[in-house]
Amino acid sequence: MAFLGFDMVALTAEITAALPDGVECVADERDLNLPGALIAPELFAFDRLDGESLKAIWRIWLIERDSDPISSLNRLGEMLSALQENTGVVASDIEPQALTLPNHSPDGLPALTFTIQTEISERK
Repeated sequence: MAFLGFDMVALTAEITAALPDGVECVADERDLNLPGALIAPELFAFDRLDGESLKAIWRIWLIERDSDPISSLNRLGEMLSALQENTGVVASDIEPQALTLPNHSPDGLPALTFTIQTEISERK
């Protein structure tokens, strides 16, 4: 399944294109600039009969600079709305959290996290 990383790169680019200008999605937190989005694989399910495709579940974090809670939630909401409007992604069970990223802040940063599902096939 050598193609999994390439699919994550493509999804990262698609999310970046959907987010407001200047907000980028990355797969490596060392490359994250705030505000930004971070993506990581959560589950790969080989539940297809063709033996070559799979269901992928990706965890996405929308992350804001540390500021007052109301402003942070408003900006996170703008990022989420842009992502949903520009990609058709329907995120449910969106969880607010304080995300600790050692390179950015010793304290938790305001974030929204959710999962999305994609289909991956070697026959692209």
